[in-house]
Amino acid sequence: MITDKIYVAIIVEIVLQTLILAVAIAGIVLRLVKSKSSRTDNCMGNNQMYYGNQSGQNYYGGNSGNVTYCRNCAGEYDASLTVCPHCGTPR
Repeated sequence: MITDKIYVAIIVEIVLQTLILAVAIAGIVLRLVKSKSSRTDNCMGNNQMYYGNQSGQNYYGGNSGNVTYCRNCAGEYDASLTVCPHCGTPR
């Protein structure tokens, strides 16, 4: 009778430890997924700021007349610009 209670207690302890481990693994996976998505959202880094269409860079009005495409958002813009006017990604 006592051995049955011990076996039940051991099984309950194993189940609880397994649940705790599963919750911990799920938390780690969620944190990794969230950190990867936040890294791709802020592709310019923390020390750079995008100020939109900066002075000296005319939207489609540059001297070169060439058109290029952004590697991030696939937006079309003048090749004389150094950053994409749509998303701010540098060339």
